[in-house]
Amino acid sequence: MDLEKLATSSIEREIAKTDLLSSFINSGDKEPCWDGHIYIHEDKLKTKKNIKKVAVQVKGKAVQKRNVHRKISYPVSYNDLHAYMMNGGTVFFVVYLDSTTGDTLQVYCAGLLPVMIKEILDANKGKQKISIKFHKFPVDSKRKTEFFLNFYEDAQKQASFAGKALPSIGELAKQGLLESINISYVGLGACPDTRFFPKILEGQSLTLYAVIKGGTAPIPVNYCDEISHVEMRQNKDIEISVRGHIYYTAVETVTTVDTIEHHIGSSVILSVPNSDDIGTKIPIHLHINLNGTLTEQIKSLEFIIAMVQNKGFHFGDTELPAEFPEAEIQRMKKFDSEKMLNNRKKIKELLDSLNVKKDLELSKCTEDDLKKLYQLLHIVGEHEIVQGNFEDGLVQVVKIANIALAVVYEKVKNGYQVSDYFGKHFDVKWSPDDTEPVDVSQFHMMSTKDYLTLDNLNLKRVVEDFCSIPPSGVHVELSNNCMLTMLKAYDKSGNREFLDAARQMNNWLEKQTEFLPTQISALNRLQIERRERPLKFEEKSELYSIANNAIDKLNQVGAFLLLDEQEKAKALLETIDEDKQSYFKSFPIYRFCKDTEEVEADGQTENADSEQG
Repeated sequence: MDLEKLATSSIEREIAKTDLLSSFINSGDKEPCWDGHIYIHEDKLKTKKNIKKVAVQVKGKAVQKRNVHRKISYPVSYNDLHAYMMNGGTVFFVVYLDSTTGDTLQVYCAGLLPVMIKEILDANKGKQKISIKFHKFPVDSKRKTEFFLNFYEDAQKQASFAGKALPSIGELAKQGLLESINISYVGLGACPDTRFFPKILEGQSLTLYAVIKGGTAPIPVNYCDEISHVEMRQNKDIEISVRGHIYYTAVETVTTVDTIEHHIGSSVILSVPNSDDIGTKIPIHLHINLNGTLTEQIKSLEFIIAMVQNKGFHFGDTELPAEFPEAEIQRMKKFDSEKMLNNRKKIKELLDSLNVKKDLELSKCTEDDLKKLYQLLHIVGEHEIVQGNFEDGLVQVVKIANIALAVVYEKVKNGYQVSDYFGKHFDVKWSPDDTEPVDVSQFHMMSTKDYLTLDNLNLKRVVEDFCSIPPSGVHVELSNNCMLTMLKAYDKSGNREFLDAARQMNNWLEKQTEFLPTQISALNRLQIERRERPLKFEEKSELYSIANNAIDKLNQVGAFLLLDEQEKAKALLETIDEDKQSYFKSFPIYRFCKDTEEVEADGQTENADSEQG
């Protein structure tokens, strides 16, 4: 039995069934590593115009029927693989022939592209024979042609990279060179609806190509054999409404081989089969699972309640009945949607009253988080008394999922009352260095971190609290430090509210000339403005006056920095002892010093003597 002739005949017969492919294959192994070529023609007439050529190798193997499987392994020599790689790739066929009759049992193939071969050779160094995986050759003529078209396209893209060590996706990303990742698939016929893309790509072997910044051609970076679980995600603009009320204006559509899912908001999924059978009535399934942030869940519940009451909803212009699966109906009976909605609205009202702008990630709340949340509803929202051993006036930070709230425990007759730290004024006195106690703001100990992490922060009340207290040397000093802390919070976050609050604080401080030198408040006023815009002529004149006349050298340095007189500022700063230099660098005005890193001294700025802004 001449296995090679039988195998070659089998391949020629398979190729002859197609419209665009033709074969020229020798059965006598006359070429060193190849048996011939498959030609890809432009049209069914198979003219010689624009012919594409793919090198092939064919092997026959006598087996029994029980040995036929979906995939097989077949040994190929290291030298042959290296030759295939340097030649731009080869399609290798293995034909299983009946050991008794010589009939073709199954045709297998492997598209050996340069990138794939390089990975195989690198993983099998030192081996003379390497086991290669083969898959069944497509039965459908269209699929056969597409197999060769895609192999040819990839071979052309990879020819110049044959045998070269290529960077990984991770390496390119780390170097900042990765712009995007591309895959491509060449298909025959008219472009189908995008919902069929997963069906087309499922089971295909594809190469990933990296587009690098400034590069002229994509770089092959990874070969993926028989990809599966293909998923395509698209955002679509479409109105979801009930009785004319629009709840959503867009959906995320997730398409797989079997299903098309429209994700409506965070909690509702409309699912239909991914079928091309137009004449069949397509079953619609609605899946509900409360998820997402507090705001998203409130919106989802409002939509679900309206949808159930209306027994349907509009998906764009299409009216859909809300035919819930029986299991979903039973699940919904276990909880009261109206009660759940009211509960979440109460939580929203509480957080709004606490000035929380961040959306609570409710679906990420732990059991402990939920417990603390419902406690806050009762003891803060409804002013219930809590029992326990707490220090009167103690400020405590309560963390719930992604939010942090500052509250105060106050001793009352039957226990403790818990209040919003920013929602109530507390009388606070402070006695520095055992001097006469003076009134100070309850917020005077807040650090930059506090301003950036407390979600019930109310800057308006902070400013009002400082400005409502009778001025004294101690209180004005702490107020100035608070204003500087706000500036540091602005520099770290870019949040305009911090800058506005600092400006309001400084407006009040500029009136306290008995306790704060005018040069200090002027420097602070101008560094606030400099953060927003270029300084005006008269403002620069004011700074030149400070730079030339100030007794304190640190005030002079600050003025030069705001004027962008970098060399003068640095030269003058170097004449000051190191402790004062370090002290100056902890202030937010030092951000205007170029080619330097801001000194992190969280807490030092807020509590240091206010000799400089």
